[in-house]
Amino acid sequence: MRKLVHIYHDTSNYVDILRRHHGTYLLKPNLFTTISSEKGATTDPILILSVAEALKKSGSKPIVGEYPAMASYACPDTVFDGLDIRNLCKKHDIELRVLSAGCADADEFA
Repeated sequence: MRKLVHIYHDTSNYVDILRRHHGTYLLKPNLFTTISSEKGATTDPILILSVAEALKKSGSKPIVGEYPAMASYACPDTVFDGLDIRNLCKKHDIELRVLSAGCADADEFA
């Protein structure tokens, strides 16, 4: 796991590429249930944070978003709180959105 965490945090190669493409980027991880990433059900929060931080270092704005799934247990607000994604995003000043059909202006994202 330590090696995997190191790989996640070693985003320096991507920062130079991203600097050439400023904008707002939507990060759409798999966050459809409160079952942790250790069980393989959702995207690891370390990966979400690493990509978001690389975007911020490049001068871009990351937004983490999730679209509501059909099941009631998959309500984004429940999942954000159950996986502590809301606190992670707040702590690192990353915008968090619940996505819905027709809500995002395509021109907003790079």
